[in-house]
Amino acid sequence: MTAPSAAPGVVVDGRPLTFPPTDPRLADYLRVPAGVGAARTSVVFARLPYPYPLGAVRGRSSTVRMTDLVNIHFTRPIAGVPLQHVRGQTPYFPNYEPVRQRTASIIERYGPQLKNMTDLLATNPWDAMWAGRTRHLFLFDPTKLDDAQVQWLFQVLTFMFQYRRHIWQRLHWFPLSRQPQLGAVSTAMYAARMTADRELTTAFAALCAVAPPGVGTSLFWCEPAFWCLPAKQCSWVVDDPSTPFATQLRELDLLEPVRVGWASAPGRFVEALISEQLDVLDSHQGYCWELPAPWNDPAYRPQV
Repeated sequence: MTAPSAAPGVVVDGRPLTFPPTDPRLADYLRVPAGVGAARTSVVFARLPYPYPLGAVRGRSSTVRMTDLVNIHFTRPIAGVPLQHVRGQTPYFPNYEPVRQRTASIIERYGPQLKNMTDLLATNPWDAMWAGRTRHLFLFDPTKLDDAQVQWLFQVLTFMFQYRRHIWQRLHWFPLSRQPQLGAVSTAMYAARMTADRELTTAFAALCAVAPPGVGTSLFWCEPAFWCLPAKQCSWVVDDPSTPFATQLRELDLLEPVRVGWASAPGRFVEALISEQLDVLDSHQGYCWELPAPWNDPAYRPQV
């Protein structure tokens, strides 16, 4: 798969995007998490210079054309497959999917018994996503949280690890079918994935419901260290298997690194910040806060 409009790092279409001034979401996207009382957390977050350069393109994708926050699209079919828009998607996440009539032809690319795809899944790409996760906070000062808020922050990280496969699947939603004529393997995988996705969305809603006041804002979920769950699944249109699926996956995750929580291109998270959030980022003058041990260890795997 090749970028339809520009290579990474090349400015596309001008200024950073934002919401209309009257959009009620704008205020929540700018609400900085902070403690609601006088007490502050005793947990230490080291304040450090940026651990890597941030992207030159800000507020819009450097690889995929965007006309507004919820209109991220390709100017031509992907892998020969026509696309349609997905309504109601979270800003900055892919909001396209293949037309339904092409589902069977895409599944054929997975090979007999879907082996091309099952072999890829056997490599556990969600583990690489976890190991490559962002371990610094860029948009808000966590030392201004209280202890209850920080403990919930750690709950979020534990949730990410526990549901890493579910999250990866939602962000790499390759076509499957429950139609019997497309094979028992496809129907079984379809059913299992739908069950897992319902489990994920239910657990995410429960996690958000127990957030202490003052922390679970939209700006919190724009921190690259925390994997935001998009409102809709993000389709992955697999190309001809003459290109190995592992290669296709690497290309996809560089094209749209939001699909792996920016693990494939950590400095490009600035592409998914609205214009006003970039001002918040810049107000910290090149500094961020490192997550405390053991969360700052890429190899750490919490008990779940």
